[in-house]
Amino acid sequence: MGNSTLIRRATEILVVLFVAVSSIALISGNTRYAGATANLMSSALLCEYNNIKSMISAQGQVEPYSTASDFVNSDSKNDINIDSNVVEDITSVEVESNTKDQFENNTLGEAFQSETVHADSISSSTADALSNSGETNAQLNPEFLEESEEIINEPVNEVLYKYATGTLNLRKGSSSETDLLGTIAKGELVQCFEMQGEYIKIKTSDNKEGYVFAEYLSDSLPPVYKYVNINSVNIRKGSGSETDLLGTIAKGERVQVFEAQGKYIKIKTSGNIEGYVYAEYLSDSLPPVYRYINADMLNVRKGPSTDAEKLTSLSRGSRVQFLEKHGDWALIKTSDGIKGYSYAKYVVTENVSVSRSTTNYPYNSEQSSTIIEYAKQFLGVPYVYGGSSPKGFDCSGFTQYVYKNFNIKVPRTAKDYAGTGSKVDRSNMKPGDVLLFDRYNDYQLGHVGIYLGGDQFIHASSSKGKVVIGYLSKYGGNILGIRRVIK
Repeated sequence: MGNSTLIRRATEILVVLFVAVSSIALISGNTRYAGATANLMSSALLCEYNNIKSMISAQGQVEPYSTASDFVNSDSKNDINIDSNVVEDITSVEVESNTKDQFENNTLGEAFQSETVHADSISSSTADALSNSGETNAQLNPEFLEESEEIINEPVNEVLYKYATGTLNLRKGSSSETDLLGTIAKGELVQCFEMQGEYIKIKTSDNKEGYVFAEYLSDSLPPVYKYVNINSVNIRKGSGSETDLLGTIAKGERVQVFEAQGKYIKIKTSGNIEGYVYAEYLSDSLPPVYRYINADMLNVRKGPSTDAEKLTSLSRGSRVQFLEKHGDWALIKTSDGIKGYSYAKYVVTENVSVSRSTTNYPYNSEQSSTIIEYAKQFLGVPYVYGGSSPKGFDCSGFTQYVYKNFNIKVPRTAKDYAGTGSKVDRSNMKPGDVLLFDRYNDYQLGHVGIYLGGDQFIHASSSKGKVVIGYLSKYGGNILGIRRVIK
């Protein structure tokens, strides 16, 4: 076979290879880099072609294709962009003698498969050509380089937030020895940054930055619980005393709290009742819960068993602090500070049930809670001597106005309360009872208020100049009597 025929067949093979590789690039979906693939292939194929051309020229043969542009047939010219500088670099490739000898001693197909021909033919000039082809592609496709850089350097802008699972100390650095910047409340949402050991850097909603223990942050909002701090609280359907009553909650009961609405807060009880209660009647910690012994003589033991050591005995009516329940037993604390276990069924919540003549102390806890809610609406109303309206109250005017709203008749003047309702001793007083005081430490009845429970009472105070909540333990007047008007 003549050299001319060899060159023509080699040319055909190279063109077929070029079209095949370009098609694969397009089919694979890399259309963004199709132009780059075409330029790189054209440079490499032209390099191989001119190597062959140089070898034939060295033997004095006539080259059938006079120019590099003739290398590409008319069907593929429009698909290939060839930079003139690339062509110049390609034609400058020199062929070493071992490549020439191999070409002369083997067929053209075998020469292309030879590792020696491939390694020696694609020399540094070819590499330069490939580099120039890449630059040419960037010039012809200005978006190519920009898009590539965006893919590599695209920033991650995800913002991470977590919730505090408890009250956390916010510190200046990632150590308990660094300055304390403040605290974060349970359930607060914070933005999180990098970790440093056991600490994590955060930013609060008011833009304070610092470090907290990472283990006390959670991806989800933790439930928030509070405790009922008065004897009985009404649960209502809505955030107002005029909405339907759903039930009551006893002192010390733990409830899950949600959003606040004015003076009310939405809660869920342990029995899954959802409703609203007066927010002031809930506290973060469990308040002391007192109960009464309803047995002639009740043993207090070291453990929850009749086999446990007996510590002491309590008589009927003894008040104890209730701590927790263990099956049929209650852990209690006596007034002497003794902790022990007694049968729970004899440790009751209402002292009224202790007396053998309970009819002396009838009590309506639901109505009491409603009355107290209503009374608190007038906190801050000015004290006006002789006043009996929300424009201004004196002590008896305020008390009368509150009870009148519930169709309960009470006297207009403080001195007339001595014979009102039922007399109650101090150990049996309940929220909603009327408290009778002297004013000048002379044991003469001259002031009244409404008991709220927990050592608190509400009254129109002349010394404070408005309706306020006071504490019995801090009030200067003497309690002369307690009257129950709620039936």
